[in-house]
Order: sequence, then structure tokens, then C-alpha cells
Amino acid sequence: MNPEPALLEEEREWLAARLEEERRKGEEVTLHLRRLQADFDNYRRRMMAEQSRWQELALSRFFLELLPVLDDLERAVASAGEGTGDPFRRGVEMILSRFQAVLEGAGVVPVESRGVPFDPAVHEAFERVEGEEFERETVTEELRKGYLYRGRCLRPALVRVGVPKGKKEGG
Repeated sequence: MNPEPALLEEEREWLAARLEEERRKGEEVTLHLRRLQADFDNYRRRMMAEQSRWQELALSRFFLELLPVLDDLERAVASAGEGTGDPFRRGVEMILSRFQAVLEGAGVVPVESRGVPFDPAVHEAFERVEGEEFERETVTEELRKGYLYRGRCLRPALVRVGVPKGKKEGG
């Protein structure tokens, strides 16, 4: 009787069991690495989105600081008189035009106000005026321009609102 075939069979079973265990461990490690990679990809996407939000917030604040300068330039043009031959007025108009183009190129655009229905998302009511000519709350006068930045309200327009005669406050 030769003990070697039984020993070889035992050894084969042991090796097969070890091989299966190592294969299972390899699958676990591979699965773990895939999860880590997916977690990292999700983290990277979240951080990029967060960075984009912070950048947009910083730009919004910067543009909000520039709007009073734009208001001043518009007032300067309005107070310079009507003559188109005035070199000072032409210079300020050129600066204003360029400034507006830069802001518009960056996504800052004025809110449409005069003659449109009052929208509390982009208009701030300074005063309500009753009148029979109004069918609904309508902006009658713009006291300060409002601006949107990439579709969001950067600064609401300060407006007078015409309301139908007899309509109660807040109703």
C-alpha cells in the first residue's frame, strides 16, 4: 500500500481550499478598492461643486459691491445734460457702456421692472399707489435698478407698485 496518493489528495484539497480562500480575499480587496474609488470620485465631485458654489458666492458679493459704482455712473450721465457734443458726457457714457458690457459678459443683467407685474423675487416695493388704471399689482416706477446674476437675484429693484383701487394692503 502506497500512502502517497492519499497524501496527494489531501494536499490537493488543502491547496484547493487555500486557493478558494485567497480568491475570495482577492475579490473582497477588489470590491473594497472599487468602493474607495467610487467614494473618492463622489468626494471629488462634491468638492468641485462646493468650490464652484464658493466661487459664485464670491463673485456675487464682488458684483454687489460694484453696483453702486454703476448707479453713480448712470446718475453722472443723467445729470450731464442732454447735449451729445459734451466730451465729459461722452466719456462717462463710454465708461458706463463698457462697464455694463463687462458685467453682462460675466452674467450680471438688469431686472426688467417698469410696466411689468410686481414680482417679490426681483422687486422690492418702496411704495404702493392705488389707481383705477391698474388691473393687478404693476411696477409703475423704478427708483433703483435691480440686477440678476446667472438668473438669481443679485439686488432687487426698488420700485413703486400700482395696485387696483380698493385692494387692501397685503391682500
